[in-house]
Amino acid sequence: MSVDELVQWYLVFARDDRGLEHSTLTGYTDVYDHWLRSNRGHLPARSLKFADLDRAFGRMRRDGMSYSRMNNRRALLSGAFKWGKRHGKVSANPVDGFELPRSTHRSTPTNTKTC
Repeated sequence: MSVDELVQWYLVFARDDRGLEHSTLTGYTDVYDHWLRSNRGHLPARSLKFADLDRAFGRMRRDGMSYSRMNNRRALLSGAFKWGKRHGKVSANPVDGFELPRSTHRSTPTNTKTC
């Protein structure tokens, strides 16, 4: 089973049985398609390593993604691997113990008016 197949399988479960909100599922799908599918999706899920995660999340960090947005992406992969492990599709969850890189994101100050 590839990472793509595992994530797609998890998203169906998350929608149909877990009841995740449509906006969460849409966000997960967009995130996966944009940041992870082309780089890691083709890999067999059982062979995904910390180094693969480091490269994928390092790219997100270099592109200025915030820590909270990277954490959302980690949540998708973690959920997919937890679900896959419970159902015998994978033997380990490579996201367990994975630490996100520090973000280079700098929020822009809001334009505030003074009286």
